Amino acid sequence: MSNSSRAKRILDCDKFSDQFVTAIRALRCLMICMGIWPDKKHDKLYYLLRCFHSVGLVFLLSGEVCWLTNVKDDIDEFFATLGVACALFYVLGKWLTFSWQKVLIRKLTKFMDEDWINLENNALIPKSVPDSKRIMMKHYRTLNIYVCTIVLVYIFTAGEFVIDFLVATNHRDNDTNLGNLLPLTHSWYPLDYDRGYTVQLLAAAQMISMVSALVGSTVVDGFFVITVLHTAGQLEILGDFIERTKYDPMDYECDKTKVKEMAKRHQVLLSVADDIQECFSATILLCVTVSLISTCFHAHAFLRELERGGDNQLIALKYGFSCLVGLMNIFIYSFVGDSLTSQGLVIGTVTYNSEWYNATSFVKGPLSIITAKAWQPIIISAAEIFPLTMQNFTVVYNACYVWTPMCSLLFPRYQMISYNLIRTHTYMLTDG
Repeated sequence: MSNSSRAKRILDCDKFSDQFVTAIRALRCLMICMGIWPDKKHDKLYYLLRCFHSVGLVFLLSGEVCWLTNVKDDIDEFFATLGVACALFYVLGKWLTFSWQKVLIRKLTKFMDEDWINLENNALIPKSVPDSKRIMMKHYRTLNIYVCTIVLVYIFTAGEFVIDFLVATNHRDNDTNLGNLLPLTHSWYPLDYDRGYTVQLLAAAQMISMVSALVGSTVVDGFFVITVLHTAGQLEILGDFIERTKYDPMDYECDKTKVKEMAKRHQVLLSVADDIQECFSATILLCVTVSLISTCFHAHAFLRELERGGDNQLIALKYGFSCLVGLMNIFIYSFVGDSLTSQGLVIGTVTYNSEWYNATSFVKGPLSIITAKAWQPIIISAAEIFPLTMQNFTVVYNACYVWTPMCSLLFPRYQMISYNLIRTHTYMLTDG
């Protein structure tokens, strides 16, 4: 069977193995809720769900844009609103760019499913590596822990939004800031807030839309994490197989079969890495650029609330937490991308260090090709501009760090706070 017909057969298959469904259960539940799980049987229902969630995200972003038009003369409030608006734009952008990649999502999902089937059917490479199942389960447990942790954090955050909304509505008067009346801070809609249940209806719509935004963001990040970690795990299994392989010139056919399987598997994994790059290229670009911009605006709002002091210090903590979330998102993408790059380079090392000198010349040729391909790094990047590596993450981190003294230059009233933050950060680095 040719590769094209085999790929078509895999994509047309509408069922997934029980092992794969069980391993990815946490992320699968969220993908079904968002209407993005590759199941042709419920395609129309999933389409309606995707439209519903997209409309909710547009609704949230429109509230921020409307409030921006009201506070354009207040630079502090304008920057704080821009921070929230950028974060929402990032969530909306990455959800739309991800949901449009239905074919690639299905292709990557089927690839992961087929690897679980090969593991259960004792295919040549998984069968030869005793730790194959442990390696795969390790990555999928990491995914489930990541998804469950993020969901718990979101539940806590949603509860805090509800509490803030109830406090704001119960103590509402003529001096109440309408931009902080709804659950999503710095949002306003051109409606009469004194009529009937307008505020309550807007708050309910915002809460539903915020749940959609948080779940959608988790789905995109979780799918990226598991596709990259799964591919890195398969490269690790392939590396163990190459390292364990012994070559016998007297058993030419056996060596030929093993090397052919190595070359074929390595090429498949390189193709999967290309599919991941194509699927997430725009998403990663949004992650790096918009998260960086949003973090800078939140840092400004953080310094503003600290400068005010008093009860505003609690609000400052929220902006500080938002800065950390933005950096953490870039860190996760960079860390996962860097792990794939490192594991891809390991293939070249283990191939070169294997006992290829005992093999025949017909086996040495394919091994040299594998080595040459493996020593070309597998790079997942933001539109081929910003490679996802830990080294590049430090560049982003330093850019955010430099923004703190810049605030003291642009806004002199923050000078003392910026100085104290820089001194504390420098002390922590030198003490470590």
